[in-house]
Amino acid sequence: MNRCWLNLLAVTFALCASRAHAQRVQPASYQAPPTPREFRAAWVATVGNSTWPTRRDLSVAEQQKEVIDILDRAFALRLNTIIFQVRTQCDALYDSKLEPWSEFLTGAEGKPPEPFYDPLALWIEESHKRGLELHAWFNPYRAKSGSAKGDRAPTHVSKTNPAIVRTYGTQLWLDPGDPATIEYSLSVFLDVVKRYDVDGVHIDDYFYPYKVAEGDAPATEPADEDDVAPATGPVTAPATRGRARTSEANRPRRRMLDFPDDATWAKFQATGGKLSRNDWRRQNVNILIQKLYTAIKAEKRYVKFGVSPFGIWRPGNPKGITGLDAFEQLYADSRTWFSKGWCDYFTPQLYWPDGGAQSFSALFNWWSAQNESKRHLWPGIAVGGRRNGPAETLKQITITRRHPNSGVVHWSARSLMHNEKLCEALAAGPYAEQAIVPASIWLDNAPPPKPDAAATRDSDGSGFITVTPGAGEATSLWAIKARYGTKWKFLARPGTETQITLPADSKAGIINSLNITAVDRCGNESERLAIGLTLAR
Repeated sequence: MNRCWLNLLAVTFALCASRAHAQRVQPASYQAPPTPREFRAAWVATVGNSTWPTRRDLSVAEQQKEVIDILDRAFALRLNTIIFQVRTQCDALYDSKLEPWSEFLTGAEGKPPEPFYDPLALWIEESHKRGLELHAWFNPYRAKSGSAKGDRAPTHVSKTNPAIVRTYGTQLWLDPGDPATIEYSLSVFLDVVKRYDVDGVHIDDYFYPYKVAEGDAPATEPADEDDVAPATGPVTAPATRGRARTSEANRPRRRMLDFPDDATWAKFQATGGKLSRNDWRRQNVNILIQKLYTAIKAEKRYVKFGVSPFGIWRPGNPKGITGLDAFEQLYADSRTWFSKGWCDYFTPQLYWPDGGAQSFSALFNWWSAQNESKRHLWPGIAVGGRRNGPAETLKQITITRRHPNSGVVHWSARSLMHNEKLCEALAAGPYAEQAIVPASIWLDNAPPPKPDAAATRDSDGSGFITVTPGAGEATSLWAIKARYGTKWKFLARPGTETQITLPADSKAGIINSLNITAVDRCGNESERLAIGLTLAR
């Protein structure tokens, strides 16, 4: 009998000890869902002061406040990427020894900000603090836009190397047919890749210029973004995707100016070139795209390269699509770039609503079928305005989610700053939870090292993680999944953070399970670490 009582007491003691332990440490055995992945980006245009800075006469403090405001809004909307325009017209919104400071920053080309700061460095630092990628956006050929008001600086390429610059209408352009243009632009791109911690390099739809008629006034940026690119292509500056008030179809017939490249065309023929003039022009652009992709990878393989061409490759592709023929008018064979994998992500500007002669879904599905190299397809979409309201934006995001590794780029951050109805719809709908950028496995498919971590939970239900990175490759992001009651929630935090707070959620319940993975710059995830939760004393 005594032995039975002793056995019973021993069992009771063990159970009590087990329950006491359970109060201190929560299990981490629940199976967490996959990490949410989607490219969620916004363009920040600087040409014409479209998005930032909003005026050329802002003080440095005002400029920097606008940077913080834009990035805070991007973080609140659970975006994960900013595409920041650093070169608008062979100028620089960063500290460059190759090109002059932009007039859109200080009001006069060549004039540095006073007191001095480096805008690109600030955008990178503040983006990374919020776990956002920062892609540097360049125009490869434009040397003077319709928004330019002042004179070109003595250090501008039109003064230092006028042999490669052409006058087209009232604008200036580098000649894509001159090999020196390719080398010059490559040097500018790579200077940024080498000196700055950018996550991507991005170019837009300016290749050979959108054609203008004899006597046309220079294209200028619109004062608002209540509408976007017509099917004929922008007549106002495409850098802001402003919509022409009068379409080409309604204009009197006038002679369109041809690009003035007679000299370089003659040199090509003199060396035995057999291509037609239009094919030669397309080849010139192809050479730059291919060389740029190769050069970026040779310098920093993880830096993604994105291209954003006009959304229609050629009318009739797919059947029923009408509009500007970018293949013939801009000499942009964008289908070749995409199908051959000369970019890591492809962002055709699909700024039209679904249905009709420029149907979003028809164009998106057609582009998907051209993706022979299995690169990312993240279309540019227009947000806000009369044609593309919140319902249309949400519909287009839903369409892209039918394909793997989905994502979009929003035109533009200015709309996201001012269109509250749209922001509310995004935050409550498709962007209700954070997501990380899909992996680019052709760049790197090796997972980063597994981290080590410990966690506590306070009496209010909040959590606190102390994480130690594994030895080896640096961590770009922490992907954290916390189970509140019966619901999993996802949190992405910068890899530089080692002390991470998880908010309480009284409605969902207390945190009862937790795990973390390390994410590298190509989007690869480490082995999952399940973390026990100790009650804070």
